[in-house]
Amino acid sequence: MSPVRRAALATFFLSLSMAAATASSPAQPKIVSGKTSEEQIATIRKILDETLIETKSFQKEMPLPQFLEALQKHLPPGGRILFRIESQAFGNSFADLAKTPVRLPLRPKRIALRTALRLAIARTDGVTDTGVEYRILTTHVAITTPERALYTVVYDVRDILEQGRFMFPDLLRKGGLFEGQGVDLRDLGPNDGVALLVRLILTEVDPDSRGSRTLVRSLKILNGTKLAAKATVTAHEQIDGLLTALRRLADLAVVMNAGLYEVDRPFYTKQIAPLLADAKQSNGRRLVRVDGALVKKLQEHSLVLKSEPIKIRPGEQATFLSLQIPFRYLAHPGDQKRASSKVYRTGLDGVSFRIRPAVSADRRCIRLKLTEEVAQLVAITPAKILDGSTGQELRVESPNVRKSSVTATLDIEDGQPVLMPVDYRPPAAAGKDRLWVLLAKPTIYIEEEEEQIRKAGLPAIPRGPFKTDEAPKKRAELRKSDEVQQLLQAIVEDVLTNPELKDTRAFYGTPEDKQFALVDGATVAWPEWFEPSAPGYKIHRDGSRRLCFFERRLLGISLHKFSLKEKKAGPENAPIEVVVSNAGGSANGAVIGGCTVSYAPRREGNRWVVEFHGAIDP
Repeated sequence: MSPVRRAALATFFLSLSMAAATASSPAQPKIVSGKTSEEQIATIRKILDETLIETKSFQKEMPLPQFLEALQKHLPPGGRILFRIESQAFGNSFADLAKTPVRLPLRPKRIALRTALRLAIARTDGVTDTGVEYRILTTHVAITTPERALYTVVYDVRDILEQGRFMFPDLLRKGGLFEGQGVDLRDLGPNDGVALLVRLILTEVDPDSRGSRTLVRSLKILNGTKLAAKATVTAHEQIDGLLTALRRLADLAVVMNAGLYEVDRPFYTKQIAPLLADAKQSNGRRLVRVDGALVKKLQEHSLVLKSEPIKIRPGEQATFLSLQIPFRYLAHPGDQKRASSKVYRTGLDGVSFRIRPAVSADRRCIRLKLTEEVAQLVAITPAKILDGSTGQELRVESPNVRKSSVTATLDIEDGQPVLMPVDYRPPAAAGKDRLWVLLAKPTIYIEEEEEQIRKAGLPAIPRGPFKTDEAPKKRAELRKSDEVQQLLQAIVEDVLTNPELKDTRAFYGTPEDKQFALVDGATVAWPEWFEPSAPGYKIHRDGSRRLCFFERRLLGISLHKFSLKEKKAGPENAPIEVVVSNAGGSANGAVIGGCTVSYAPRREGNRWVVEFHGAIDP
C-alpha cells in the first residue's frame, strides 16, 4: 500500500469516526474524581476530540517530551490531561525516541488535540523497532508500544451482517470499500456476511503489519451478531470508521426520477438530434447529459408516463419505467364444432427501461448502465399452420413483433439530468409524426441524510449542478497577450515540475499517467486561446465541470486569481494563485480538497516567468 494511499485511507476512516472540529472550542469536560474507569476514559476521549489547538504556537521543532509538555500547557482549565511516555516499554530505543523533533503544520490554523497527538506520533516512524502508539488510561494518555496499547472493544454488527447481501455487489465490483482497492472477494457470496466483514477489516484496516507491530491482534464473532476486536486505538478508530462506511453503503440507493415525453419532429430535430450526433458511432449517442434549459423545454411537452420513486441499490439491476400494452392473437382454431376450444395467446407491446447503477466512493457521481428494451407490434396477420393429426392446414394469426435492445453507459454527477431517445412509437404518435424521449434525473439517496432532514424539518437537499432559472456566473476573461501567454505557460510548467509540489502532484493526481486537466476557477477561466506546451502529457480541457469518472485520479489545475497589478507576494496573498486538486476519479484512492499555490510574475530578460511563493494545503 503506497504512502499516499495509506494517508487517504487514514483520513477517510478518521473523518467518519470523529466529529468535525467547530470554529470555537466547546465547553471543556472536566475530569472528576469518583467516576468509574469507563467514564474517566470517555471524558479523556472527549477532551482529545473537542479541544482545539492553535498550530501557530507549535511552529518551532522541539523534542517529543517537550512537545507533549507544551500541549498540556495549552489545554484550557478544567480540560487538562497528562501525556506520559512509558520509557521502560521502549528499552534502548527510548533515547532516540526522546530526541525525535516534532512541530505542527501552519495550516490549518486550529486542529483537534487528538490530531496533534497523531501528527506527533507519525514523526516517530522508524525511530524504534516496535513502533509507537498511544493508549487512553483513566489518569493519563500513555505513549507506548503497539503491544502495550492493545485493548478489546465489542461492536454490535448485527445490522451490517444482515444487510451484507445488498452491499456485496458494489464491494465486489470495487474490490473493497474503494475503487481499485484490490481486496479479493471472488470466493465469497452475497450471504457470506461474517467472512466479508472479517476480510475487509484484515485487508483494509491492518493489511501490512506483522508480529508486534500488528494493529489488530485478534477478532472474534460472537453469536453471529457482535465483533470482538483486540487492537490498538488506531485500529479501533479505523474499524469504527469502516463499520460506519458499511452502514452508509447499506443505506445507499439511486432514484431515477424519470419520465417519457412526446415531442414533435421539428423540436426533436433542432434540440435533441445535435446532442446525439457522433461521428465515431454509426447510430449516434444513446445516452447524453442535458442542461437545465433543455429540461425546461422538454417539460413543456406532453408527459406520457412518470416513473415511481423506487430506490435501486448500487450493483442491483431493476426496471424503473415501463409502458406495455397487451395484445391477443389466435394460436390454434381448435375444434370447429366447439368455439370454446380455440386457443388464444397474448403478448406485450411497449418499452421498458432498466438500470444498474454504481456510486463513486465520494458519493458525488453515478455510473449509469441503462438498457432500453422495445417490443413493437407491427401487425397481426393471418397465417396457416399444419395440423399433424389430420394433415390439414389451419388458419391462425401471427404477430409481427419488432424487438430491439440497447444498452448505454454514462458517468454523471449526482442530480445531472440525462436523455435517451426511445426506439418505440405507438400508432397514435407515429401518425402525428411525434417521437418519444426518456428524461431522467438520477439522484443518490442516503437514508441517514434523509432521516436527519426529516427529524429537523429541513427542506430537501437540492440536487443537480444547475438551476433552470439562473444564468451561469461570468468569469474573468484574460486578454490575449505575450505576457499572459508566457505566464500561463510558466504556471503549468512549474506545477508539473516543481520539486516542492512533488507530493501534491502524487496526492491529487496519478503521476505515472502523465495527464492533467485545466479546470476553470470560480472567478477566473483558462482562456480558450491558451494552448499549453507539455511534451509527454495528455491535456484535458473541460471548463468548470468536474470530471466525473470511475477511474484514476487526474491532476487538476484551476486558476483562482490572476492579477498583474498587485505588487506584494506571499504564501497567503499573491498576485497569481492556482488550486491543485483531483479532477478525475477515485479508482486509486479518493481525495478531497485542494492545494493553493502562490506565484508572483517576474520579467527575466525578454520573457515573463513566475516565482513560487509557497503552497497551502489545509
